[in-house]
Amino acid sequence: MAEKFPVTTLGQLREIIADLSPSKTPLLIEGDPGVGKTSVCHDIAFSCGGEMCEVRVALHGAEDFKFPIVDVATKQLSWVQSMFPTDPDWKGIILFDELGQAQHAVQAALLGLMHWGERRLGDYTLPVGAHVIATTNRLSNKAGCHRLISPLVSRVCTVDFRPDTSRSMTSKTFNDEFVAYLSDRTDRPAAGDVTAFVRAFPERLLDFDSERVDDSPTPRAWDMLSAVLGAAIKPTDRIISDGIVGPSASASFCAFRELSVKIDPLAIIANPEKSCVPSDQPSLLWATVGSVSRCAKTADSKQLDAIVKYLNRCPAEYAVYGMIDAMALNRAVMMAPASGPFLKQFGPLISNKS
Repeated sequence: MAEKFPVTTLGQLREIIADLSPSKTPLLIEGDPGVGKTSVCHDIAFSCGGEMCEVRVALHGAEDFKFPIVDVATKQLSWVQSMFPTDPDWKGIILFDELGQAQHAVQAALLGLMHWGERRLGDYTLPVGAHVIATTNRLSNKAGCHRLISPLVSRVCTVDFRPDTSRSMTSKTFNDEFVAYLSDRTDRPAAGDVTAFVRAFPERLLDFDSERVDDSPTPRAWDMLSAVLGAAIKPTDRIISDGIVGPSASASFCAFRELSVKIDPLAIIANPEKSCVPSDQPSLLWATVGSVSRCAKTADSKQLDAIVKYLNRCPAEYAVYGMIDAMALNRAVMMAPASGPFLKQFGPLISNKS
């Protein structure tokens, strides 16, 4: 059987949701645990100014979605729902989260709502501004999923979400999106260490395997780790990292972090044209570029210029990613005098990532 063409970035997923919205076609997002299926739906609802009605369908029985009320006098039967918006002007996303974990009776109860032309459940009809999205893990993930019933599958547009976690000089990847997301979070003390690490080792960002679930790093796990760990290294960090991202990724991450704390980015910025560029040590150079780029957040104009001067001495891949990360933290870096020569050399590569 032929495979679906995969969706590889959150940007593509947002475009698909926007393309399906006018016709009200329901979307089913299928992907590995922890890749951000639910998070992107919340993000889209928030960014569009809409609301989110999230239903964890695995926690419900079919009777929760519609139940009968009998009028004995007239011998009339009415179906009532109590879970979905009743305001006809309501706008937003109706999210059926982890649909694959729902029993078949629950899936069957949702057939009317999941039909783009019907959008009905008994006597209830969805508001015009409501968009239906469902998420599910794959059967191969062994995440407690049931096979989806065929009438439901035929009612939705199913996309295969397989994030591209690679570093690419020619396009914007999921790796870029994840780094940008963490860079914006002020409540993640270890975000800088995590972003530098997944830049250096992109294959570690997502490595889910159902045969070793407790040793499968995912974007959700890295996000959690960036919030749990403090800015300073503590003796318990390795144990905590093992428990969140798994021992294999944890060993590499903690070693990388130990390397990073030995770097003095302010000393490099103070002397950008003579500071060492360890081109023969990739891990050290990624850690160095990450440390220097993060200084852009609070840097003055002179320091921003120094950051660009140092990046301009680095190999192309390191320079481009360093500049992108610095720009995400402080757009004023583009105004630094050294940015002119930098963009002349690397401008086309920077534009590929926008």
